Amino acid sequence: MKRIVLFIGNSFTSVIFATYTILFGAQVGWNDIKLNSEQLWNSTVKEYLQKELWNGNEAYIAGNSLMVPMHIAFQEHKKEWITDFHFHFSNLSKNGLDSLSINEERLNTLQYYYLISRFLYLSLTNQVSFTYEEKLTNHLIKEMKKIWINSPAWMWDMENFTGVKDRVLWKLKSIAVKKSYYRAITDEELFIFSISADLKSILSLQGKRDPIIDDIVSVGYTTYVNESTFTSTGKWIFQPGVYKDHPDYKYAGTDFIFNEELSFHVNNIGKDTSHSHRFPLWIISLKNCFPNKSKQSLFLQKILTGLESQFYEEVLVLPKDSNYLIPLTKNYMDGTNGIYRYNYPSLNHGDGYYPFELSGTFTLGWWSFLGTNRIRQVYRDLSLEFPLHHRELDVILKEPTDKKRVNLKSIASGELAFKNGYRQLICYLASKNISNNGTQIE
Repeated sequence: MKRIVLFIGNSFTSVIFATYTILFGAQVGWNDIKLNSEQLWNSTVKEYLQKELWNGNEAYIAGNSLMVPMHIAFQEHKKEWITDFHFHFSNLSKNGLDSLSINEERLNTLQYYYLISRFLYLSLTNQVSFTYEEKLTNHLIKEMKKIWINSPAWMWDMENFTGVKDRVLWKLKSIAVKKSYYRAITDEELFIFSISADLKSILSLQGKRDPIIDDIVSVGYTTYVNESTFTSTGKWIFQPGVYKDHPDYKYAGTDFIFNEELSFHVNNIGKDTSHSHRFPLWIISLKNCFPNKSKQSLFLQKILTGLESQFYEEVLVLPKDSNYLIPLTKNYMDGTNGIYRYNYPSLNHGDGYYPFELSGTFTLGWWSFLGTNRIRQVYRDLSLEFPLHHRELDVILKEPTDKKRVNLKSIASGELAFKNGYRQLICYLASKNISNNGTQIE
């Protein structure tokens, strides 16, 4: 197999460059033409933002796949790109906001709410006016207060708590628990911390405060302080071992299952890398709501630095160190690469996420929020590998068998996002991301 790349011009952003593949018995990809970033934006992100993305599973997909493009639109001062987001959130404000509630499809909604809070934060810190800023801000504040204080908060094998606050405080003070994962700080809680941090920043920039939003942020910061572990070299892992007993982690210590009755738990197992891809931006949101050089800001920067080292040196596997043409990620944040979610309901019986099979999440670009040159370079190199070969796609693209759990029509997820240039665009934009240097309050 021979691959010839012809570059017409000297820049991804200004030219079209074509990839020609000479095949010997195998098809290596779908796209014969690599489009420039403006063309890719118009055919993917711009088109996607015309849709009503705030309901159901699409809200989750949108929150994942629009975050990096949105940050780069503001970072690069791309007026047309920012206008595309204005159109979408104006449409939401006029036609969809009343139907959104934290009590419905909670995790999907929180993922989308985080996209909103980041949009509002970026608009304000970049002095870009938005007609519905106050309406969206007030909606998010109302929703965060409701989920923090009043809405039932589920808990494994226990009665619901009255509000997420009570559940988080219970986890922080409960050391001896029947199952290790009872203490796990979930994505739901981490989203609430970071959305509220964005709101705290927005209110502060407007000369305002809200005591409940302040309380959420305070508990969030305390959670990171209490649940962080740093290695002797400064690398960071969040709650190591907390998921040791969880069924999804039952086979974390093996890459082959010969007897399903046997368990392969890992005592200090890290969180899976797929869900962990949000940590860089979650921490940035929290860091930026505290005054620059405050003890809180410095501690959260220490976490970011430690997370970057842990991810790059223990989790990320570069092509030069593997038999693949693209970077891969191990399945767990401690560097373990065993099986995740074996026999999970959305997969075939007897299947799970085998070594490296969570690597597709890397192409969503969120690890670029770590803000280092070496991470940006990995994304730059990856963007030039599209269209991906089938061998690489077979590793990073595991489609759920339960079709109710995946929107097959979404241009931003699954196989289609790798065929239409969306993930290629995200990887290229991620190579430009300097968002670790985000604006902080004074």
